[in-house]
Amino acid sequence: MGKKRKPLSAGSVIAIVAGVLATACALFAMISIRGSAKILTMDAEHLVGAVSSFMNPQTQGTVQPQVTANVVATVQAAAPTVVPNGQNGNNGGGNTQGGTANTASEPPAIIRNLTVTLTGKLVIDAKLRSSVPNTQNGAATLFEGISDALHADINVALLDTAAESENSDWWAHALQHAGIDAAIPAAKNSFSGSLENTSRALNSCGIGLTGAGNGSMMTVNGVSVAFLSIAETGNTADAQIPAYDMNAARNRIQALRANGAQVVIVAVNWRKSTAAIPTDHQKKIAQELCDAGADIIAGEREGAVGHAEFLTSAGSGRQSLVIWSMGTLLGSARDERSQVSGFLMHVQVSYNSRTGVSFGKIEYTPTYIWGQDLSGAYRYRVIQSAVAAPAEMNTKQSEVMGRALKLVQDEMDKGIALQRY
Repeated sequence: MGKKRKPLSAGSVIAIVAGVLATACALFAMISIRGSAKILTMDAEHLVGAVSSFMNPQTQGTVQPQVTANVVATVQAAAPTVVPNGQNGNNGGGNTQGGTANTASEPPAIIRNLTVTLTGKLVIDAKLRSSVPNTQNGAATLFEGISDALHADINVALLDTAAESENSDWWAHALQHAGIDAAIPAAKNSFSGSLENTSRALNSCGIGLTGAGNGSMMTVNGVSVAFLSIAETGNTADAQIPAYDMNAARNRIQALRANGAQVVIVAVNWRKSTAAIPTDHQKKIAQELCDAGADIIAGEREGAVGHAEFLTSAGSGRQSLVIWSMGTLLGSARDERSQVSGFLMHVQVSYNSRTGVSFGKIEYTPTYIWGQDLSGAYRYRVIQSAVAAPAEMNTKQSEVMGRALKLVQDEMDKGIALQRY
């Protein structure tokens, strides 16, 4: 006759029950955490039976509590990474409209990045032309002081004036040597008959004239970038650079989007004014362009520099970068300090096929138009004003450059851009 089984003590029963309950709680906690991604089914009868067996010391046989779990995993593609506004890069913002969680049936998001550098306005005139050394690459000296700052995926110059004649393409060669890829007409009046000469000169140097009329597009790093030019005042019927009209501008931007534009850059020539930039009217225009779908609004006002900031669309919550005025890149006017001051704007842009456009670093490089006096004749060049002055620059010019730098820095401190050089 076998040995009689020793009954379980009350303490042992309590300890076993506590262990089973702890195991059950842990399993149910896992179910709650995993949510809908994992569906866990449990045979409750086995669990209850096991607990009952432990609670009844008269139960025959050795107790072996069991938990039967059937785990069904739903595999989902990873959702696209969406960087919240203000957390993409050092000081950027982002457009988060339309962002939805990915599902297994959706293709992965397409994300492409590019860098853009925009310049202040280029004013082509006879004085500037006469200062170019009469050598094969003489025009290249105009921009040699900033060429190392023009290394973005696309470098875009704003043109204030057009080519004077069919043979005046010296300035296009200068832009080519500097590394400019595209030029946007940004003037208060149409280029009219000179637009053809301007386009021909630029194209001969591999530079695209873009943005006139209904706008145009270029593909950069797989991203379709659209350009559009408008003026604050002028003739709304102008075929090349029309004066601003809210409905017309919105229709142009929407048409560019419909044709595949993924990033839209709008160049705006602001009206000359003694008022501080931006004026209330200019703020209204910029906000309307933001609401219409512009991603970058590049402003230009004669004799003025203006800071950069983000605008938010009232309807969609998307963000646009507005640069109120980048000053003058190169020209011969020197009556005011603001006429020799400007900056390059460097922008990191990311395009996500689901969430749209977001921004990374927003930086600027201060520039100065140096008019070197060579025995009564000026030689004009644009240089970086935050670096050491050239050895041949005299003390007076160095002091002027320092004041021009301060003007730019004081204005840019009002906005979001950080100084690069």
